[in-house]
Amino acid sequence: MAEQLPTSSQPVPSAVGPRGRLAVSPDALFAYGTLQFPGILSALLRRVPEHAPGTVTGWRVAALAARTYPGIVPASQATATGILVTGLTPGEWRLIDTYEDDSYELRQLTLTDGRPGWTYAWVNYREVARHDWSAPDFAARHLADFTQRCRAWRERYEATGQPGDGHPERARLPRAYRGHRDNQQQF
Repeated sequence: MAEQLPTSSQPVPSAVGPRGRLAVSPDALFAYGTLQFPGILSALLRRVPEHAPGTVTGWRVAALAARTYPGIVPASQATATGILVTGLTPGEWRLIDTYEDDSYELRQLTLTDGRPGWTYAWVNYREVARHDWSAPDFAARHLADFTQRCRAWRERYEATGQPGDGHPERARLPRAYRGHRDNQQQF
């Protein structure tokens, strides 16, 4: 019997890779937050992979407490907008998986046009704000600094083989906002 891939509401089963999230070989990444900006992709991957606009229903791109980046969370009446990134190498997937901290879980989604994709869904629900994250606001207020921090994160990662303190913004967060999996709440 063939192994059934997770649906949009199921996490990827644990196996190999950082935190076990890359148990399967994902084809395309649905990027809804900072990774939808070409400058961020370039800072992290040293290139901008092929990508196209996309949306997914039943999810929203939520603002997060004390963070400039978002998380995608289930929301029955919402539609999340982003890009579908294709052509990522296994090494690029591992780097992105390391970049995304433990408050994210890799999930398979079906975009509204039927294309399959994988995304890093936010699971630390106690940090989810009631309002949505704004890509234009992020671009105007935080993109230049965030891009620079991503570039520095990548250089640290290449030099040491370690991600340092995880996500480029994580070190700047107050300790109370550095989410832990054992303190999660469900909607």
